[in-house]
Amino acid sequence: MSDYLSRPIFPIPIDWSQTTAKTFSYDLHELLLGFAAPRHEPLQDFTIAGIQFSVWLNDESEIMDFEDFVDGLKGRLTGFWLPSPFTTCSVNAGVDASSFTIADQNWTDWYSDAASAYLVFTKAGATTQYAKISKIEDNGDGTEIVTLDSGLANAVDPSWSVNRLLYVRLASDDIEFDFVADNRAAVPLRVIELTKEYAAIETGQQPVYLYEFSLATSPAIYWRFTSLNQDVTSSGVAFLTAPIDHGGHSQSLSQGQSSVTLEAWYEEGNPLTRFLPYHPSMPLWLTIYEIDYATPDTRTTIWKGLVETVKLKGRHITAECQAIVAALGRTFPRFFIQPHCNYALFSTSCGILTTNYQATGAIKSISGRSITVEGITEAWAENYAALGWLQVGAGQYLEIRNIETSTAVSGGEMTVQVDYALADAEVGDSITVYAGCDGTAATCKAKFENFSRWGGHVLAPSNLSVKAIEANTSTGNKK
Repeated sequence: MSDYLSRPIFPIPIDWSQTTAKTFSYDLHELLLGFAAPRHEPLQDFTIAGIQFSVWLNDESEIMDFEDFVDGLKGRLTGFWLPSPFTTCSVNAGVDASSFTIADQNWTDWYSDAASAYLVFTKAGATTQYAKISKIEDNGDGTEIVTLDSGLANAVDPSWSVNRLLYVRLASDDIEFDFVADNRAAVPLRVIELTKEYAAIETGQQPVYLYEFSLATSPAIYWRFTSLNQDVTSSGVAFLTAPIDHGGHSQSLSQGQSSVTLEAWYEEGNPLTRFLPYHPSMPLWLTIYEIDYATPDTRTTIWKGLVETVKLKGRHITAECQAIVAALGRTFPRFFIQPHCNYALFSTSCGILTTNYQATGAIKSISGRSITVEGITEAWAENYAALGWLQVGAGQYLEIRNIETSTAVSGGEMTVQVDYALADAEVGDSITVYAGCDGTAATCKAKFENFSRWGGHVLAPSNLSVKAIEANTSTGNKK
């Protein structure tokens, strides 16, 4: 597979004998000039050009090459180069390795308004060449001279064919194969030309987005990506190119809450896959930065929050993220009048140390949500670990599960039932199990000897409910 300027080039010959269509879609912008009636103008910067064509895959190797190419694109999130089927110009004569003359066809005026234009040069038996137009001048004798941004390996002459090299992306995530025989298929494709987008990225006019995922472990773990088609180094930190994108930010009047939707691709190394099929054991933080391509060290943080939910359709991932205020928001008082403790076990308010109520060992067996741990030296009774949790693995493979029930330790072994199965842990891995607490006064006294710090209310009834005071709407009782 060939690349040009770090972007892939479409590798399959196109069957231009099939019906080919090119469509244009204009974005009609409403212009408000003072208090006059609004005007609607089709602006060239917002014109979308679509191209539809077909490719023939004649054998298994071509089918595999095509699938590898599409898999590298990751759907509609990555652009690629597509040679135009139509001859762009005829070379009159070659001047040198970086220039040639063509018959006058008003390119001098046409390309003066184009931010960038790319050409592909082909010739039977010769290596295909690619270049960007630097400038075009009218010679005044019925010819124009085309100057390229860099010299070609082989200077062109009238024997070379010149075509436009279009920068496009797929218009759809779905691709259909029409198999007419074994290992022979026709594939219709629809692409959208990115006429301004590529030039804007090159010149730094279009913002580039950086995505930083993190786990608050010690030390913290980071995954860093960019939606650009090449890696970006910002302030000495590398952000790897990846199929990832985000939508607009939805804002709320409720304490500045906001949300954002991410689109990505299911592949190794993507932290969003940690949500599938289960929610990860630790919160996954997301920070979105904006930079200019020309000045990557100057970052602007445009959003920060937590990944809440992840959905998978095929290999396309959609993630809903919430700002920290929305994710942790609560409208009820933090401290409840209740017969159970308000404090979390091992918290600062609780005062109990985890080291005094933990058991370490190794996983002996895993059967669904049932895990048997061996090598335990503590003499824990039945359900001593119930309502506690276990911890196994480290870093991005750290897994934490709530314990529903536990057997008594016998022969150094204990079996626990967790809320959902482990995803990465294996037999033999080291594991730590923590005791649980049901929040009652009796457990605090007998199990933890910590009643002086108990955060409940002895006299509070178990069926206590709190109700807001209702306004008296009575207008009186007239007789």
